[in-house]
Amino acid sequence: MAGERIAKYLMNGFNKTVSSNFLFGIVTSIDPIKIKIEGLPELEPSQIILSDNVKEKKIKIPTEEKSNHKHKINTLITSPSGEDNHTHEITAFETMEALPEITLWGNLKINDKVFIIQSNDKQLFYVMEVLKDDTKK
Repeated sequence: MAGERIAKYLMNGFNKTVSSNFLFGIVTSIDPIKIKIEGLPELEPSQIILSDNVKEKKIKIPTEEKSNHKHKINTLITSPSGEDNHTHEITAFETMEALPEITLWGNLKINDKVFIIQSNDKQLFYVMEVLKDDTKK
């Protein structure tokens, strides 16, 4: 796991003290992954460790095979009623099958702002999570 890898680098080998920097960066490239942190050269893929929180995560939705089907709803016109004796028409449609999976969160994107932990030796950067701008509504 990436968390175990970064923990080894954050620990100062023998005396088990932890000293790290908490930084913020912006994703500048996806393939290969590159991140810019103010005041530092752009991070290269060999310096970056991605947590599971910034990798696409999908989960399958369990369904019974028998329940994974569609229904066809035929056109329906209601009986006249109301003050003006009007009718309503429901157009024919098919229902959808159950979703096979859902995406909990997506991959990093260019311009994503990320929270990063820098290792003791300042050579590795662990990308913890994407920072969302909650002020946009």
